[in-house]
Amino acid sequence: MKGWINRALLSMMALQVFVGTSYGDVQVKSIKKNANNLTAKDAKFTGSWRMRLGAEKLDDEISQGTATTLSASMKLGYQLIDTLRFYGEPKISVSQGQAQSLYGEFEPNNSFSVDEALVNFAPHEFFDFNAGILSHQPEKRIGNVYLMANAPFPGVEASIHVLNFEKVKMNLLLEESIPTSYSLDSQVEEREESPRFHAQSIKLNLGSTKDYLKSIMFITKYQFDNLPSIVAQKSITRGNTVTDGYHFDYEFSGYSAFAQIEYDVISNFTVMASGNYLINDQAPDGLNKGYATGGGFELVLSKDMTLSTKVDKFYNEPDVAPAYYSSYNLGLNNRQGYIYEMGLEFTNLNLKLKAGYLDSDLVYKSGLMSKRTSYSIKLETLDVKF
Repeated sequence: MKGWINRALLSMMALQVFVGTSYGDVQVKSIKKNANNLTAKDAKFTGSWRMRLGAEKLDDEISQGTATTLSASMKLGYQLIDTLRFYGEPKISVSQGQAQSLYGEFEPNNSFSVDEALVNFAPHEFFDFNAGILSHQPEKRIGNVYLMANAPFPGVEASIHVLNFEKVKMNLLLEESIPTSYSLDSQVEEREESPRFHAQSIKLNLGSTKDYLKSIMFITKYQFDNLPSIVAQKSITRGNTVTDGYHFDYEFSGYSAFAQIEYDVISNFTVMASGNYLINDQAPDGLNKGYATGGGFELVLSKDMTLSTKVDKFYNEPDVAPAYYSSYNLGLNNRQGYIYEMGLEFTNLNLKLKAGYLDSDLVYKSGLMSKRTSYSIKLETLDVKF
């Protein structure tokens, strides 16, 4: 069966069944596109919307499910005065399908959520301050999807612009927030202390959008404190070590590093390579490390069509990070494997076709986890400004 799947996958790639994927949303976006994000302070009001229609199938020995999802999201920014700006990313999602799981994973549901909602105060060109619901999209903070898969936390952040030149930018990011679920419920039981997440990051951007070579790098020191018992309980089936069923065996405090490089070989062909590394220095060797490496390319086929592809190899030991804040699409903790992605963008239609395949095996055998595969295909609009 495995050989048949591999042959089918190779045939799909040969026929250019252009792949991207729902879990590709939590991967670091193109540096070229990040340069035009909506937090720029060059307009009174900025806004865009995007719609996605996708189908996904997940299968392993314990869980299986299929789902079709329609979602709409917006990015909104409003400059109140020169030093004060509001920014938000609301999202609504409608999902239908079926799931069979002992552990409640991959259950289709309808939801309204906010990926980010903050007030940005910038009293000086070398300093600004954010307060509200902070997104942990890798390109914004932390730089590592295996530490947190885009989880939004209420909190505050100070950003110090150490260097702010056209081709060299260095920021020091200091964050203090409250780890929550996606519903902004901290999941704290009676008499439990409020959880805390602390992060200090150095973010470095080299090159401008016009340069043929550009890169982005993160180095982060992170720490979780007072994680509640419900978070430990829900992390048992996601790979973490929780011997008594209520408390993590190890605390989570360590370092994360990330780097991505884009190189324009010729005007219409760009190659990309990335890598990240995560270590929890509170857990013993063999349980505390994770990494991911990958590469791909973007090829402009015509003025209205662009092909992109990417392959990632990942390895995540059981206690590198709290698995509750990760995503099942990434395999969670105690996982190793590959993610294959492709996409075809139709600029004239403002659409992108995406599909993908994940093959995730275990680092250590577990009666609560098993080898997993996941397939997805999705059609989405590009950002539509208004």
